[in-house]
Amino acid sequence: MGVQLVALSGLLLSQPSRAPDGARIGRSRVVIAGAIGTLGVLLAARAQAASILVLLVVVVIALSLSGNGPTSRRRALGFGLGITAAAALAVFVLGGLPSWPAWLRRSESLSHARQELWDDALALWREHPVLGGGPGSFYEYSEISRSADHLYAAHSSILQVAAELGAIGVLLFLAVLVSGALVATQGNPIRGMIGVTAWCALAVHSMIDHLYEFPLVCLLAGLVIGWAGSRVHGDGSECYGESVERPAT
Repeated sequence: MGVQLVALSGLLLSQPSRAPDGARIGRSRVVIAGAIGTLGVLLAARAQAASILVLLVVVVIALSLSGNGPTSRRRALGFGLGITAAAALAVFVLGGLPSWPAWLRRSESLSHARQELWDDALALWREHPVLGGGPGSFYEYSEISRSADHLYAAHSSILQVAAELGAIGVLLFLAVLVSGALVATQGNPIRGMIGVTAWCALAVHSMIDHLYEFPLVCLLAGLVIGWAGSRVHGDGSECYGESVERPAT
């Protein structure tokens, strides 16, 4: 939630002001954006992975608003989907290792319990590679998952999907991630870069946790990519190199 709130504050700052009293409205917008962004940072600071990702979003917002960020749809998509693919690959590689390094098991985000959960998820997927074990099957399959209330999920969205829905589920899940990134890049390039970064930051974080099951997280992420990908017609605004010309008067 914190990462998405910070992205929303960046989107608010990226909106041009067309009102007659632009200065006053501009100051109000900065105050509101600052309050939303501060709340987002405070929420994200409660989780180690979210703290790193919110810093990335802040940097992207700063670069985009200053005009130093990627200015093409292809670059924005490449950046976001690239880090998402790298995170997914890292999860599968780690999940396949017989033992994780001691320093990795001691970390707050990647614990020994998480390694066992990932092992069980991959084992269930190997038994049912195409369709998976079925919704809810991971909890019944994994002994460690039933050992504590907070361990009920695989703590990896892609491994949870793979274990319960198989390869078909993984393909559909990846299609959702790509579609969200595409939606975010349909409008202004500055908003698009912010939207793609926030959407893919959620995807990266979910690779080592379970986040999509919380409705408020998904609602905020949907607001971010919807706002980022919105187009304004008839006012001369530009969307990734496509401009709408004003009629001659």
